[in-house]
Amino acid sequence: MPWALENENPNPKELPRPLSQALQDAANFDFITAHPIDYEGEVAQMKAVNPRLILLAYQNATAAQPGQANIYPASYYEYDASGHKIFNPKTGNYLMDPANLGWINTKIIQCRNFLAQSGYDGCYLDLLGTAPLAAGFVSGTPINPSTKQPWTKSDWLHATAALAGAERAAVHPALVFGNGLSTGPLFFDKVAPTKPLVDAMDGGIAESWLRGSKTGVNTFPDESAWKQNVEMMVAVEAEGKPLLTLTKLWVTASAAQQQQWLQYAMASFLMGTGGRSAFFFSTGFKVSRTTPCSVCNTNVGTPLGSFAKVGGVYQRSFSNGRALVNPTGATVTVELGATYFTLTHQPVTSITLKPNTGAVLTTS
Repeated sequence: MPWALENENPNPKELPRPLSQALQDAANFDFITAHPIDYEGEVAQMKAVNPRLILLAYQNATAAQPGQANIYPASYYEYDASGHKIFNPKTGNYLMDPANLGWINTKIIQCRNFLAQSGYDGCYLDLLGTAPLAAGFVSGTPINPSTKQPWTKSDWLHATAALAGAERAAVHPALVFGNGLSTGPLFFDKVAPTKPLVDAMDGGIAESWLRGSKTGVNTFPDESAWKQNVEMMVAVEAEGKPLLTLTKLWVTASAAQQQQWLQYAMASFLMGTGGRSAFFFSTGFKVSRTTPCSVCNTNVGTPLGSFAKVGGVYQRSFSNGRALVNPTGATVTVELGATYFTLTHQPVTSITLKPNTGAVLTTS
């Protein structure tokens, strides 16, 4: 169930990773995104530990590095209405035109080189979504060279989906996954849905699944938005693809609040997955992205049906357990009809779910 973002680890580390750490990562996760050097020369040993492991080489799909302001042809870069190159004030990265064929070919060549260097299973394209169009994320409003007008979200998503699809076709049978699906409401948006991104790739990544990293600890999606987050996973898996979710709680939170969010997110994940997708939960920016999540491997067995609202809460039964989520504002008590065990192995025959809480229960 869990996956890891080695490319996002905040702490200094030896590169490649020490073999002992690489083998531990392989044992703990089925999907890992990483820079090519992170596990260079260690892939065969890692796959011997976990044959299911999928390793993806990190790429920034729509930005060049701070020192690359002039290394590409001028037409590859994005500009504002005054002709200034667009950049990210925080990272210094330069925004690139995702529809430019030269830039697309650059990404394809980079992916091939990364795969040859690393021996990974595929590439991971970051920043395919509409974040670069958000005020404050970049230095100005990027202009679409085709229309001479500011990029619309719809046009940007179609351009980045085409970029991802071109890379996928070029490197097949290697895999291409990408980030940018964001949230359920954006995935199903009627004007600019993020769904075309996953349609163009082998798997999708939703970085703001259920919450943004800095969203207030007491702010939860309403019932409709919660349901769309779950249904996004159902839709992605219906295409035979995995959805890799990220739920980041990077704000001040008590131990009880962290536990509330973990069980709420885990139970929500179990509502939608049929076994293809993977789950990530983080309690802080400085916490290693490859820290094992022991409860994330709780064995609830295989799903016995789809999720449904029963007795005022959403439930889904499994061969070895049950998941329950209450995304409403009312406290609800559910009679379970049998003895189950909580994640702390306490036996229960009923459970009371306060607003915006979840529970993962097992039969043994």
